[in-house]
Amino acid sequence: MATMENGTNTTKTVLMVAPTGSRYMKADHPSIPLSPREIAAEVAACVEAGASVAHLHARGPDGRSTQDPEVYREIIQRIRDVTDVVIQLSIGAKGFTVDEALRPLVLEPEMASLPMRNVATQPDEVHQMAAAMKQHQVIPSVDASSVAMLESAAGLHRAGVFPAPLCLGFILGEPATREDTEARLRSFAALAPARAFWWCAKGGAFAADAATLALGMGGHLRTGLEDVVPGEGQPAVGNVKLVQRAAALSRRLGRETATAAEVRAMFVAARSGG
Repeated sequence: MATMENGTNTTKTVLMVAPTGSRYMKADHPSIPLSPREIAAEVAACVEAGASVAHLHARGPDGRSTQDPEVYREIIQRIRDVTDVVIQLSIGAKGFTVDEALRPLVLEPEMASLPMRNVATQPDEVHQMAAAMKQHQVIPSVDASSVAMLESAAGLHRAGVFPAPLCLGFILGEPATREDTEARLRSFAALAPARAFWWCAKGGAFAADAATLALGMGGHLRTGLEDVVPGEGQPAVGNVKLVQRAAALSRRLGRETATAAEVRAMFVAARSGG
C-alpha cells in the first residue's frame, strides 16, 4: 500500500463516524441517536455514506452515558445484523472509574478508545486500560489532545505497552484560529511513530481545514455529532451528511474511502510489518 514517510496509508481513507458521544441530548440535536436501535440505524446509514469504523458510546434509558455491557451488546448485535463496520467502543467517557469504563471489553470488540488525558497524573490507569485491551485482544485507539500526551503514547509504544498497529486519535478541540489548527495538527503528526495510523477529530470552526490538511499528510478522519458542537440556534447537520462531506473531501483529494474489510487488512499488514 502507498505510504508517506511515517508509514501511514495514503491510498484509501479510514473514515470513522462518532454518532453519539456522551454529552449531547435530543435537545441539543433532534436527530442524535441515543437508543441501541437508533444508533445501529445511524451507523448503517453512515456506512452507506462511506464510514468504515464506528466509534460508539452507549446511553441508558434516561439518555445518560452508560458503560453497561448489556446496552453495548444490544448496540453491537443490531449493528452486526446490518453491516460489518469495524466497531470501536468508547472507554473514555468522563464520570466513570477505570473499572467501570472497562466493563464493555468483555464483549471483545475489535477496537476501543484509550484516552491519554490522565497519563500525567494517573499513569497506572493507562497501563490498566492497555492491559485489559491486550487481555481481550482489542486494538487500542489511543486518543490524545496534547503534545505531552502523544509523547507519552509514543514512549509506551516503544516499550511495548501499545502493540502494533498503533492507532492514534488526534483530538484537536476547538482551536482559536486556522493557524492554530494547522500548527496543532502538524505538531501531533510529527510525533506519530513509523507505521502508525492516525486520524484527526474535532477542530471546531476549522474542522474542514483540519480534515483537508490531515488527508494531505496521509492521515485519516473522524466525524459525527460527537465532534460537532451545536451552534447558537443553528444545530449541526446530521451524522450521515457529515460522513458524506468527509468522504467527498477525501475523493476530491484523490483518496477513496476504505471499506471495513480493507481497514482490517491494513491492520493485519501493519501488525506483520507488511
